[in-house]
Amino acid sequence: MSNTLENKRGKFYGWNNVVLLFLVYSAVMGFLFYGFTVIFPAMITAQGWGRGEASFAHTIRGFIVGFIAPLVAYSIGKIGNKKTILVGLSFGVVTLFLLGTVVDQLWQWTLIWGFMIPITYAFSGGLSVQTTVTFWFNKKRATALGIVLSGGAVAGFVAAPFFTFLMQKAGTWRVGWLAVSGILLMALIVSLFIKNKPSDLGQVPDGIAPEVAAKAASQTVQKKSKTPIYQTHEVWTVKEAWKTPFLYLLMICRFGQGWALSLVTVHGVLHLIGSGLSKMEAASVISTLVLFSGISRFPMGMLGDRISPRVLTAIALAGMTLTMVGLWIAPKNLPLLLTIAGAYGLFFGATVILMPALIGNYFGPAGFAPINGSMGPITTFITAPFPMVAGYLFDHYKSYDYVFMGVVAFMTVSTLCAALMVPPKKKAATA
Repeated sequence: MSNTLENKRGKFYGWNNVVLLFLVYSAVMGFLFYGFTVIFPAMITAQGWGRGEASFAHTIRGFIVGFIAPLVAYSIGKIGNKKTILVGLSFGVVTLFLLGTVVDQLWQWTLIWGFMIPITYAFSGGLSVQTTVTFWFNKKRATALGIVLSGGAVAGFVAAPFFTFLMQKAGTWRVGWLAVSGILLMALIVSLFIKNKPSDLGQVPDGIAPEVAAKAASQTVQKKSKTPIYQTHEVWTVKEAWKTPFLYLLMICRFGQGWALSLVTVHGVLHLIGSGLSKMEAASVISTLVLFSGISRFPMGMLGDRISPRVLTAIALAGMTLTMVGLWIAPKNLPLLLTIAGAYGLFFGATVILMPALIGNYFGPAGFAPINGSMGPITTFITAPFPMVAGYLFDHYKSYDYVFMGVVAFMTVSTLCAALMVPPKKKAATA
């Protein structure tokens, strides 16, 4: 019995989880998400599909991912983070295999990518992964999130040129989807070793006993740190969270971030090729963007534990706005364009870490999944149609200018909203 307890309370398992979640996130939000940026253009070109009609599947995917976010939150509470992730990965292995073998018609693509692959994104993506990290870390939450979420960027950097090379060698886009299916199968095996909560192993968040953590927090307050990071000690419900201005301001920031990301991931390669770049040059621009978004995530996580994530989020969104203009212009000087893409990636990577950290800091670990999940349907309703609309606008005007113009304008508004995201306060209970 004592040995069992010793094993349970042995080395802190949180960092083991960080490594495992890094690999899972790499597969889903790296190879799958960013692999799409080069496999999709190759597929629609080979099949002769229009950009608007083919992007419709991606729009449906976005809608479903957002609308089932509350279901994912429920699943996390009911069966745990690990089983939720396993469900999504299992579904992904099968659906991607189908994409690489039987899909030949637009309706088949729309059915599989629009209605089936969202299960993988939703159940094995950000919410499940971020919730697991939130349960395991308090003091080092932003740092741990930075490490885990950098997995998507590291894998994404490899994905674009790797899948481009693979498809050129094989002479077909199908090999891209088959390769992603195999990668998700490996991630599924890795996820078997994830642990849901510290209490499952008789451990505590950060591996620090509550009384020690409380004493350290008290000492920090007494020292009157010049840069205190707000973290609530209250339990917030979804209903209470929606009564705060913060959540609405964050939603606007998410809208801007989502539009900017969709423009780059769905239409970025097509825009760059149309601007005169070769397929491999366009892939290198996207992979550079993704690489630098990963480079920024770990240090930004550490910085977010020391400097207000609200301030950092505003700076990051402002940087995304400026560099989006550079991607829009797409200068013919490749080194300059790669520099712009790298800067965009740095700023975008920062928002990936800081926005979840703000929710965790302001509403606590218990409120993270349900509150984050409740935002999904609304965020989706606003952002999901974007890829399709952008595609149809291009088909009509033969240019992405109006799309970039709208995104840059809204990103400016998002930046201002981020600066106003002060910590929410609970309303005093009335007698």
